[in-house]
Amino acid sequence: MSLNAIAVNQETGTSSGEMKLPPELIAGGDPVVETFLTTEFPTEGNFQAGIWVGKPGKIKIQDYPSDEVFTVIEGRIDMINEDGSVVVLKAGESGLMRKGWNGIFHVVEPTRKCFASVE
Repeated sequence: MSLNAIAVNQETGTSSGEMKLPPELIAGGDPVVETFLTTEFPTEGNFQAGIWVGKPGKIKIQDYPSDEVFTVIEGRIDMINEDGSVVVLKAGESGLMRKGWNGIFHVVEPTRKCFASVE
């Protein structure tokens, strides 16, 4: 097996297509998301990496399914925790969503993030 470095971007990923979220997941606005999963990264298990693109809106998160680390490439995200505390992330900043996280994922402005997650 070759261990070559690869680029993680929209051109090297496979798109899920733009997805409007179901009403029960929307806490405000009209969020639309699209995920570009990197398919050239051979892994075993439940690891995913790619680019996520989101339009403004508030997304209700209940029991997030994986541990995810991400870096905002452009835009702004406010992560509103259950206790009301807020983590503001702008371009160049990174965040972590833990498996089981509950809160509001507020896409404040059009956002692109690079992520890696594992269940």
